[in-house]
Amino acid sequence: MYDSANRDIYVTDQGSNTLTVINSSNDPIANVTVGQSPSEMRYNGFNRELYVVSATSGPVYAINGTNQVSAVFNYNQIGGIEYDSLNHDIYISDTNANTVHVINTQNQIIANITVGEGPSHILFDPANNETFVTNIQGQSITAISSNNSVIATIPVGSQAYYMLYNPTNGIIYAINTNAGTLTAINSSNQAVETISLGSGLQLTKSTYDPTNGSIYVPVISGNSVFIVSSANMVSGQISVGQGPSKILYDSDNHELYIANSLSNSVSVTFG
Repeated sequence: MYDSANRDIYVTDQGSNTLTVINSSNDPIANVTVGQSPSEMRYNGFNRELYVVSATSGPVYAINGTNQVSAVFNYNQIGGIEYDSLNHDIYISDTNANTVHVINTQNQIIANITVGEGPSHILFDPANNETFVTNIQGQSITAISSNNSVIATIPVGSQAYYMLYNPTNGIIYAINTNAGTLTAINSSNQAVETISLGSGLQLTKSTYDPTNGSIYVPVISGNSVFIVSSANMVSGQISVGQGPSKILYDSDNHELYIANSLSNSVSVTFG
């Protein structure tokens, strides 16, 4: 992750339970000890602190601009983490407690929000100033307002681990991993359409292309990436390597980079 204030790069080292900090000259300048298997990170540009989730043991570590641990939030199992760029709060989902905790810029817990069963991925929608969390066991998404109140519970498909916001049509897509479908959710927090990519397909994290308003959905159980237009239609399919697990859109070159976990390769294609 990139810190634009200090122009540093942060890399999680899962094997050594540390975070490596690399400066603009590509020199490692610090190793910060965190919990077991550090995974997701979010940077708060307001207080200039980085928040790191420890995937195995659960705690969230706040790391300040001098690369020191400034706070530790001890929860057993964190499903996801997100930054609210308007209110400058950090949201973390506590999977075991079916709760979303909200951390302010002073590293204080300012809200504990009860959500559905098995909360995981969190997404912030800056257009509506709302936060969404997927409830894996509950097969639903909880919508949270800017004052940290639950305003909707939206039914989705099986194993909706991930979400993606498309600013072109204002739709949030629940990626129903085990159902091979996407659930389209409008700005009124209503599920308005189910888009089927194929029964039995396992879907994973997707990305958005601002040049044409499409989203790209990798099928980790196969060797393809589906293209879904802003009209919620399947408009194409891209052949890639085996087991595409991660996808990135390069807005400068208008190219897609797909990491293929089972063929140890990266596919590059135009968006």
